[in-house]
Amino acid sequence: MKKNIKWGILATGGIAHKFAHHFQRLSHTEIIAVGSRSLLRAKKFATEFNIPRAYGSYEALVEDKDIDAIYVATPHNLHKDNTLMALNAGKAVLCEKPLALNQKEVLQMQKIAIQKKLLLMEALWARFNPSIVKVRELLKKNIIGRVVFIRADFSFFREFNPEHRLFNLNLGGGALLDIRVYCLNLVQMILGKPLSIDGKALIGKTGSDESNAVTLTFKDALAQITSSVRYEGDREALIVGTKGRIILKQMWHRSLHLVIKTDKTKEIIFTDTDYGLNYETEHFNELIRKHVLDSPIMPLKDSLEVMHIMDTLRDKWGIIYPSER
Repeated sequence: MKKNIKWGILATGGIAHKFAHHFQRLSHTEIIAVGSRSLLRAKKFATEFNIPRAYGSYEALVEDKDIDAIYVATPHNLHKDNTLMALNAGKAVLCEKPLALNQKEVLQMQKIAIQKKLLLMEALWARFNPSIVKVRELLKKNIIGRVVFIRADFSFFREFNPEHRLFNLNLGGGALLDIRVYCLNLVQMILGKPLSIDGKALIGKTGSDESNAVTLTFKDALAQITSSVRYEGDREALIVGTKGRIILKQMWHRSLHLVIKTDKTKEIIFTDTDYGLNYETEHFNELIRKHVLDSPIMPLKDSLEVMHIMDTLRDKWGIIYPSER
């Protein structure tokens, strides 16, 4: 019989709601507690999702001895401290992307996870969606040959609000950490660590990057990535190999439409309309059950490599978050 994994949700914002909603599809696991800096918000969230325990502080949540795993759903700037608090309380942690503000913070988190012998994983849910899994299978079977080029866009228009997490540097704001991380993860998953990193950004009134374009160079491949919170892009990805190509259609990070084109196959369509936070959570549950301390699909090595790319780009663009000063 599978062990029943018991979860606590740390924070009650939008992504926490999505997590709890998709969690309902899983079996042999349950959310037993939620924590917020407001007991009223915690109780409201608990009532909405039929969660038995509500705490008015994050500290009280992580000290609940019945919890096996904590989902950290706070803004970027709080990820490190919240994760360390949960790890030090003996909990496995699934932390929302990006794992932290910078590579230094991720290394601190990794160090404690290793010391405590606890599972820590970045919640990059797109990596677990069925058509991204399908992409990995196709590449492993060499269906399109050796990958030589990747182009990916994730851009949308958001009305400017200096206090919103997308624009507020105090919250780790900017397109880079919030949405470019999807594109960078796709490229890193396929091509690994780049040899060179270059890019340009349009810096907005708050000092955050609102639009950017990046080129990553590998030994035998190139990747071009665009992201923005100030205009609508095509939100597609193209993976070109020596024998064919894979096209991930609009909203590719949600894996809506996959087209594979090779010399032998004109077009294969793979469709999945799910917004699959449940896939990453089920994977995390299985890692806990098997006492595995690092995910083979979303290992900390990959999180560190992507964070290094983002650190390098921010250094080029002169973006420093207040907590880093």
